[in-house]
Amino acid sequence: MSTAFVVGLFSLVNGDRRAEQNGSTQTFYCFYETAFRYSNGSDASPAQLRVYSPLGGLTLPDDTLAFVVAKAYFDREGPILLDAQPQQFYAFPGDPSEEAYYDHVPEFDFPLLFAVGRVNAPSTIDSLLPPLQRFDIAVSEYVRNTVQHSKAEMVFNSSTSRWSHTPTPAVNSSVGVLGMSAAKTSDGYIQFELLSLALNVANNVSVGGSGSLAARTVTVNPAANTPSKKDRFSARVSGTKSATVNEVPDLEPTNRSREKKKVVTEEHDVGGGRNTPSASTSRLPPEAYHPQTPGLYESEATSTATSTSESILAQLEPEQLRAMVAMLPPKTGDSENRRSPSPAGRGKRPRKSKK
Repeated sequence: MSTAFVVGLFSLVNGDRRAEQNGSTQTFYCFYETAFRYSNGSDASPAQLRVYSPLGGLTLPDDTLAFVVAKAYFDREGPILLDAQPQQFYAFPGDPSEEAYYDHVPEFDFPLLFAVGRVNAPSTIDSLLPPLQRFDIAVSEYVRNTVQHSKAEMVFNSSTSRWSHTPTPAVNSSVGVLGMSAAKTSDGYIQFELLSLALNVANNVSVGGSGSLAARTVTVNPAANTPSKKDRFSARVSGTKSATVNEVPDLEPTNRSREKKKVVTEEHDVGGGRNTPSASTSRLPPEAYHPQTPGLYESEATSTATSTSESILAQLEPEQLRAMVAMLPPKTGDSENRRSPSPAGRGKRPRKSKK
């Protein structure tokens, strides 16, 4: 298991749209030249970005800035090769020939590497003095229509509190890393400053729920109303609607509670001063009402009023049955197990004599 993705802002020049033959079909791509920059201030490395181009696609003007998420191959002797899909490629709007084009660009100068790979012993001839620690990571990625193998060097400072207790990963172990481009070694390896490290990454760990992925589908409605750009990037959660007075939200994830249930209430207060469901239109008597089983009080049409109690009970979930039984009053025939509420049934207390 291995992967290597580069994320960053890249300025693009010399755009060229051309076709590549793949068997009997042709696929069009836009190729751009760009630069891979380093945080130590050394000269940038040349890079070439390839983006899939749909029918009628055009190349962008020179110096257009784009946010890119691309698969990467780090060639030691040639340009760094980057592959991106249209969903991973977002050009900044505006005229790149104007100075104001860069006024609102974030300070994201140095690309990030997200990678999973196998640890190798350091292969560069450049030396590092303590407390700097380093290790190589070998990665493989599908770039330019084939699997490409490359290496990157990860460096961290063990004297800082963040990395003071972090061991250098063992050779041949699998790790996941996040790093920022820092330098290029004298023998052509790209050096990344380590920002995050996951040790002993396993490829047989199952994460998430059960079930077949083939049965899970996502429906995209192209006819849905498109909100404004401000709304699309809003930090506030939208689309939530507070429940009304007569609306009870789902509390149990059962098949019967997929939709919100409407509870029919009386127009006046009953007994203790709160509205209770109407007994004439409910499935169960008022004594069985419970807030965790609002489905029991779902209104029925007049035509279903003749339904038998057995057919109603057969539709209930076990949890609903238990809640219903718990809320029912005791039977009147159990008077031998409880004291009579009548004053006549209570034993008379002996009166204290007054002196």
